[in-house]
Amino acid sequence: MKKKNINKFSIIVKTDPDIDSLSMYPSFVPEMLLDSSYKALYKGYLKEGKIIFNGENFPHPYMFDFYEEKNGGTDKFFIDNGVTELSLSFKPNKGEINISDTFKSITQKEYEELKKLGLDEVNKLLKKKKNLKTGHI
Repeated sequence: MKKKNINKFSIIVKTDPDIDSLSMYPSFVPEMLLDSSYKALYKGYLKEGKIIFNGENFPHPYMFDFYEEKNGGTDKFFIDNGVTELSLSFKPNKGEINISDTFKSITQKEYEELKKLGLDEVNKLLKKKKNLKTGHI
């Protein structure tokens, strides 16, 4: 009997058909590394508005972002081992991700609940504080 490797993931992304390529990267990666060969950066070309990212060995759920050259970054989302299918649209908003309940990890569901309870407000306040320190309002 062949043992199934549970430490693999696949992200199936359906998006706007006019997008040529897409990068997926852990949320903690600084923007300056996005065009580098950073080992956790996944980049690929879309075919008919679809791309699949595959990887291995996540010891715990991971937070990711997508980046598209013309449109910029996206919402953050969590994945764990297994298959996650999602849709990504840059129209009309900036990088909006939709994951059906069938494919949401437990961590993604918890993250969405925190957002409903005000996590976005905390993030906005932290950004405002950073902008005040740098003089950019």
